[in-house]
Amino acid sequence: MSIARFSHEVLAHELDREIALQKLYYRPKGYYRTVEKMRDVFHKFRPKFIQYTSFNGIQDLNEVHKSDIIPLSYNKIDNQIFIHRSVIKDIATRFRKSCTLTNKFSTSLAKIFKVIYEDSNCG
Repeated sequence: MSIARFSHEVLAHELDREIALQKLYYRPKGYYRTVEKMRDVFHKFRPKFIQYTSFNGIQDLNEVHKSDIIPLSYNKIDNQIFIHRSVIKDIATRFRKSCTLTNKFSTSLAKIFKVIYEDSNCG
């Protein structure tokens, strides 16, 4: 089986699952006279266990990082208006660094990552 065919089958399976979930939640079949009956139908198809990622086993420095962009209130310094803050956190050491952003363009984020990781004080 070729890689392209395998990836096509995986995407088709994910699309089928997504369509089935949309039908269940947005167009439920039948008429439910009470909220309890509708609740029972929705909870019947819920998965029993949802696995979450655990970061407890990470021991190596700079192995896994978390990054997020946080909106700020209106901050104007000189002629720049900062509306976001980028936060990067190393999971193993709990080291974090943040920088303000004027926009959320990928070029701005790339510059921030480059500045943070080229800094000799980051460990």
